[in-house]
Amino acid sequence: FDIEFHVRHLSLPKPGDWRQLCIQIARLHARSLDLTRPLWQCYLIEGLEYFPDCPDGSFALYIKMHHSLLEGDFGQRFVDALHDLQPQPTGADSEEVADAVVDEPVRSEAGLPPVWEGAQEVGRSFMQRVKRALPVAREMVGTAWDLGDALWRIYRDELPAPQIGPSCRFDHPMGPRRVVEATLFSRSDFEVIREVTGASINDISVAIVGGGIRRYLAEHQELPSESIVAIMPVAMLPAGLSAEDPVAVTTLMARVHSDVEDPIDRVRLVRESMSSARELVDTPLVDPLRMVSVVPPFMTRLMAHFYLDERMAAVRPAGTVIANMHGTENDQYCLGAQLVQRYWLGALSPAVGLFHTVSSLNGKVSLTVLADRVSMPDPAFYRECLEDAFVELKRAAFVARKR
Repeated sequence: FDIEFHVRHLSLPKPGDWRQLCIQIARLHARSLDLTRPLWQCYLIEGLEYFPDCPDGSFALYIKMHHSLLEGDFGQRFVDALHDLQPQPTGADSEEVADAVVDEPVRSEAGLPPVWEGAQEVGRSFMQRVKRALPVAREMVGTAWDLGDALWRIYRDELPAPQIGPSCRFDHPMGPRRVVEATLFSRSDFEVIREVTGASINDISVAIVGGGIRRYLAEHQELPSESIVAIMPVAMLPAGLSAEDPVAVTTLMARVHSDVEDPIDRVRLVRESMSSARELVDTPLVDPLRMVSVVPPFMTRLMAHFYLDERMAAVRPAGTVIANMHGTENDQYCLGAQLVQRYWLGALSPAVGLFHTVSSLNGKVSLTVLADRVSMPDPAFYRECLEDAFVELKRAAFVARKR
């Protein structure tokens, strides 16, 4: 661990506007983490001179973590831990905290020969594997049984079949470069749309993405007649656990109804598609980790290499990912500096080159876009497509409410 390696300081080139920040974040996001060090980095970025709604001296924090560290809602809890609910927090000052860290006893096995320490580590690892063998075997048998049961219920029309969409420019093998964009919507406008359609905030966000993709692909003369399908991560909290405990993450696959022109109809159809997709949540069909656990690890490695080989990457049935992060309406501060806005970025998979993340803060709903630069060479235009889709939906909702 080296703090100077993990925490870095840089400044945007002039004029220091939103476009420059997006370019800088895209470059940083495309860099692989150094696997020989702890899997996170933090960049303090200055030079935000021409940002709207930001006071002088504002700065950005870009924090990147390996996905293995982000289980469930850990990302949200991590950001909350960095911030306070008031500009001047109460509690122990920095000197008391520093003294507590210095005076904390260090637990080590100093004095033992290195060979003996290595032998102890190997022994502990072996015992852990022995203890886990029976639960893993039970999980494999249970997953295989659940998979067979789900397929049988689909055959008998007791469960909906997994939704598979048409191919588009975003499901092809991607390159190493990224683009980043984001936009903000008013939370009050979402409430009006929800009042008219009865849909949730998440359903409305999916419908906006569907409208944006429709406009973007139509402009490039690539709009398919069928709807694009989106992958949506869902946190699963098992019974008996609290919100602070680690949670599992499964995925839904639902249509964004990019084939529907009317915005109100699109929201209602998205609501039905999401409801149908949720019926598969408790089955292995939507949980790739459970599917992989059925086979031995050496076969899992072979399957991963086979998938990454372009023979499988081109047949992915989904065109995008839409992740919904929990928001907050409370003001947050980091060492006295108020958090003005925050955006979340995901990680692209080999065959899904478009990632959307939805979150909210202080009456604003943010929609962040991460894409492969080859698939989306014009991210600013795609942001305009999303904004136009939202304006169209908002106008239709206000007219419907007035009627």
